[in-house]
Amino acid sequence: MIIDKLRGKLKKPNPHLADSIKEIGLTDRTYHCLRKARIATVGDLIELSWNDLRSMRGVVRKTCVEVESILKDLGLELRKDE
Repeated sequence: MIIDKLRGKLKKPNPHLADSIKEIGLTDRTYHCLRKARIATVGDLIELSWNDLRSMRGVVRKTCVEVESILKDLGLELRKDE
C-alpha cells in the first residue's frame, strides 16, 4: 500500500492538464457541448466520468467515444464511475 502511494507521488504530472479543450483536436460539435457545460481545460475534462459526460445536453455516445480516444492519445482517461 505504501509503495503504491509513493509510486503515485513519483509520477510526473501530465503536461496536457492545463491545455484548453480547443487545442486537443475535438470536433466543433463536441467542443461546443463541453464549453456550454463550462469545461475549459483537459484537467476539467478528466474530472468527468462517462456518465457525467453522457448526461450533458447535446452529448451523444459518439461524443463520449471521441473524448475517450483523444484523452487516451494524451495518456489520460475519464474518471471511473464508482
